[in-house]
Formats: sequence, C-alpha cells, structure tokens
Amino acid sequence: MNQHNGTNLINRITLFDLVSYLEISGWHRRSIRNGRVFLFELNGDQADGLVLQVPTNDNFLDTSRRIQDVIHAVSQIECRSVDDLVIDILGYNTDSLAFRLEIKKGVETLPIASASTHVKSIKNLLLFGSCSEIVPRAHFEQPLAGALSIIQDFNFCHTFRGSFGFEVVSTIAKRDETLDLFTPPVNRRVVERITRGLLLLNEATSEGDPNILIESYQSALNARMCDALAEIGLDGDVNFEMDVGWARTLAPPEDLKSFRTSRIGTKEVEILKFASEQLKII
Repeated sequence: MNQHNGTNLINRITLFDLVSYLEISGWHRRSIRNGRVFLFELNGDQADGLVLQVPTNDNFLDTSRRIQDVIHAVSQIECRSVDDLVIDILGYNTDSLAFRLEIKKGVETLPIASASTHVKSIKNLLLFGSCSEIVPRAHFEQPLAGALSIIQDFNFCHTFRGSFGFEVVSTIAKRDETLDLFTPPVNRRVVERITRGLLLLNEATSEGDPNILIESYQSALNARMCDALAEIGLDGDVNFEMDVGWARTLAPPEDLKSFRTSRIGTKEVEILKFASEQLKII
C-alpha cells in the first residue's frame, strides 16, 4: 500500500539509521585519528577494497550531504535504485502506520475541517492506545498524563504521492540505547495494540459479533480508540485502509505476523461505535 518515492525520503535517514544498515549488510567499522569520520570496509570476495567514509557525529554541518553521498555509493555497489535502498534503510529501525483515504476519482483537495478531523483522530488513536499501555482500561474520560510523553516518539510524515493519506512513524532502536528483545519499547507496544485491534475488528465484522472486540480491550482497543478509528473515516463517510510496517530490528508477536492491510468502511464503523458504547458502560 505504501507508495513512497525513496528519493524524497532520503533526508529522513539519520546517521544511526545508516550505520545500523551498513553493519548488518557486511560492512565493518574502524576509527581513524581525525575523529570526524568512520571508515567502513566491505569484506568478501567481491569487496575489492571498497571503503566508505561516514561522519561520526550528527551535528557536523556536512553530515546530511555525506549521508546522501554514502547512500548513492551503496546503491551503486548493491546495484539497485536509491529509492529502494532508502525505503529499506528507513524500515530497519522504524515502525509505521499508514492510512489511505478512499476519495472519489477526480477530487484534488480535502476540506480543511475534514483534514483536521483525520489528523486529530489519528493522534487520539495513538494517545489512547498509549493510555492502555499504562493502565489497560475499557475507557478513558481524559488521556493520562504519561501518555503524552509516549506519543512524542511518533511523527507524521509526508502524505502519499498521488493520493490522500497519512503516515505516522515511530523509531524503535535509537543511538546509545540497547534494544530489549523480551520487553518491546512502549511505542512498539502501542502499534501492536492497534494492529491487534484491527485484526479483531476484521473478525468481529466477519462474524457479526462485536463482543470479539469488546472482550479484548485489555490487549486491543479501548472505547476511545474505537471512537478514533471511526472518526478517521468521518464516522463512515470515507472508507480508508490501514497498513502496518514493522521495524526489522524487532519482529512483531506471532499473533500479528499475519496482518497485512485492513479496510474500514461502514460495517466496521458500526461495530466500532457499538463496541465503544459498551466499553464506556464497562
């Protein structure tokens, strides 16, 4: 579903992203005396003495340009396009949630009121998902204070080329932090909760049984998350699709590996609204 142009995303690649990619791709790092660059050497029969110079610090004035130079060099070494390489590097440390709106053919703009509703609803989905990671309640009248700090790890990206959509990304592995493979970071757990909710929503819609969703609020959607999903589609006026991309540094749980794309239309919105009402009673 995600149809990004990688060249347009190259500025999103951090030094940590680039170094992570090189290290898993067979490049070996060694320091040199000037302290401004690392040398990355490629070992193997086909390496032929290849060496890349990578800056040691994000704060150098030319770091961004040097990162782009390295990416272009690696694309030639790997014999593939810069677009493919950039998307591959970004996907290594980052989870993503993509929302694609189904807008009538020929429509070129979104009303301001509608666009602000989409964005606010996506924020609420993440915000109240974060609340449930703090305390797994069925409903929250107001967001918990701690949830606001969790959603600081999520960022909106460029919309999709040629269509109306939104992407939210969240970095899983960060520089100078050790990733715990047994306890995922809380921002990953929020994405897992949303994804599990989408799977259960699909099942509840297929079976015509909202209880499938209602009874799973501790690990999936609470009332406010149901509201937010319905509001992204303007309460059923606009169908939309959701796609989840997992950072390759951390595999998702077994129960979520089968998830691909979820389409939310009027039937799903009806289930979401009913589930929300019942969860608020709980």
